Amino acid sequence: MPAYQKYKKLGEVDITDFNNDECNKLEDSDDGDKRLCNQVMKNLSILKDKQGKEQKDGCFYFQNWLHDQIKGKYYNGKVQSSKYSIANRLFDFVAEDILLNGISEACKGNSFGNPETWKKEKDLHDYFENFENIKCKDSDRDECEKYVKYVTYIQPMYEGKTDEWCYEGELDPLCNLPIKCDDKYDTKGLVAELKKTSTSLDIPSRDSHEQAFNAATTYNSGISSDAGHESLAVVPSTLERVSDKVDSNFIRNIIMAVAVLGTIFYLFYNSRSSRLEPSSRKRKQKKLFEHNYYEEYEKEAGMYDSEETFLDSEMDRLYLNYHPDQDYNY
Repeated sequence: MPAYQKYKKLGEVDITDFNNDECNKLEDSDDGDKRLCNQVMKNLSILKDKQGKEQKDGCFYFQNWLHDQIKGKYYNGKVQSSKYSIANRLFDFVAEDILLNGISEACKGNSFGNPETWKKEKDLHDYFENFENIKCKDSDRDECEKYVKYVTYIQPMYEGKTDEWCYEGELDPLCNLPIKCDDKYDTKGLVAELKKTSTSLDIPSRDSHEQAFNAATTYNSGISSDAGHESLAVVPSTLERVSDKVDSNFIRNIIMAVAVLGTIFYLFYNSRSSRLEPSSRKRKQKKLFEHNYYEEYEKEAGMYDSEETFLDSEMDRLYLNYHPDQDYNY
């Protein structure tokens, strides 16, 4: 983003041959404090040589950069450190130099602010400066969603400041804040546009396909007229092959589906038959066994009856032989 490059340039200002007496005499300071002080005064000396809008725009960047340096060096989170008195001296040096050299008040900084207010002021300023680059045209969906979240975050700050300082599209002359009143910067309209573009990124554009096709044919025709005709002739045949391939794949898929279903039905029927067959066989075997059993039983019963008759006759004979003279009338 453009704003980042300008902040980077302020932080990399060369102070090799620059020495400010006030900075070198800064009380209770170390080398880091003196270095920062000299960077601040060197950047102011560069802005002094600029005029009008260029100077004022440069001062807005300088002010935000100064706040960032103080926040990083003289704050512990949201609490001022024990060396914050040096930060107050830096604000004083800046105010004196502005007054002495007629530099824009936009360079003065907000000595009554804190890290939270400084951040909001910087973010709103950077929104205006980066506005032309906040687009989803050449971005993917994820990048576009980041822009949507960023502008949504800026929206309440934008509305608050423009309501306070903008009148019929014009900025109050007394305002030294980095605000632009042109309607094109309206965050509501930009958020709606970004969301619309983000949604369309999921749908392939018909125009993009046509452009790709036209680009391909144009490229082929640029090689030679014959080559161009050949390339155009190849396109229909290629489409026909693709169509035939799609049809063959469709038919093949149907055949595979039928084969799979047939296999499933066969396995189901075979499994059911295999379960039913043993029970049927068992019933047949049981009936056969019972038939054989009764048949054998009848045979054995007949034999038993004949043997019993034979034994009875034999016993009678033996009994008569053993007691020939016994009287049965007792």
